[in-house]
Amino acid sequence: DRHTRLIDPVLTVRQLSRFEMSLKHVVRIDHALVFSTPKGGYEAYPPPTRPSRSEIAARRYTAVYEVDMGVHPFSDTLALPSDNDAFEFMAEVDVSWQVLDPARFVSSGIRDVPALLIGELQQAARPVTRGFAVADSGAAETELLRAAQLVGPLGASAGLQVTWTLRMRRD
Repeated sequence: DRHTRLIDPVLTVRQLSRFEMSLKHVVRIDHALVFSTPKGGYEAYPPPTRPSRSEIAARRYTAVYEVDMGVHPFSDTLALPSDNDAFEFMAEVDVSWQVLDPARFVSSGIRDVPALLIGELQQAARPVTRGFAVADSGAAETELLRAAQLVGPLGASAGLQVTWTLRMRRD
């Protein structure tokens, strides 16, 4: 059901007992399973790969995370400063994100993907837009897009693949 905005792609977390050798519930085909190891690591089984009962027993996994690997869109509006504190730029951003590396995402501990992505975008944008007058929204947008490419892909440190577009306008 992709009709609601997904914030946390970790849908379920279950502790595995020593004697539990199989997964008792059905997992959707577009969900990955990430197992935690006794030494604190994570091993991912992206779709459609699933571990066998013997693999679960042999590796002595302690917990299993079910991670949604679908594509999730959202839109937001950012207020970005201009060179004059009395005026702001309004930036509309359309974002589409997907978990690309489920083990890295689970180990990151992040549970609010839109907040992470908007935070990264604001951190890159605020110093750039601060150098432009509110009347120069076109130049500010061009410079912001250039600066964002230098920072690198949004969400990459958390194992995400993100595409986004940004439109700036005057307040």
